[in-house]
Amino acid sequence: MRAGVDRVAHFIEKREIAGRTCLLVQFAGDHTLAETLRAEGTLSLDYARRWGDDLLTALRSLEEAGIQHRDIKPANIGSTSGTEKSKKRLLLFDFSLSSRPANELGIGTPAYKDPE
Repeated sequence: MRAGVDRVAHFIEKREIAGRTCLLVQFAGDHTLAETLRAEGTLSLDYARRWGDDLLTALRSLEEAGIQHRDIKPANIGSTSGTEKSKKRLLLFDFSLSSRPANELGIGTPAYKDPE
């Protein structure tokens, strides 16, 4: 397994549901990072550093695989469950925009778009 792959939700299978193509991926956790931040507020420096490392590791893995996520935001990052806070990790999911052409600049969540 390549480094960082364990920080990205794995593809399981493609399904057709009500005429729509859906991708089944690994469970990314009970809560998103957005929900965690709303509930807990500002993260401690240790937590922010560890979760920052998780996210950068996931992005490095995607870059090595030639995949652009195109909508990285707290709502698309799961927080794995665990009884101990120190065991929780981040898992990047929702690759629905990753196959869209790079010249489609109008897609994604406006507040999280690359300013370039």
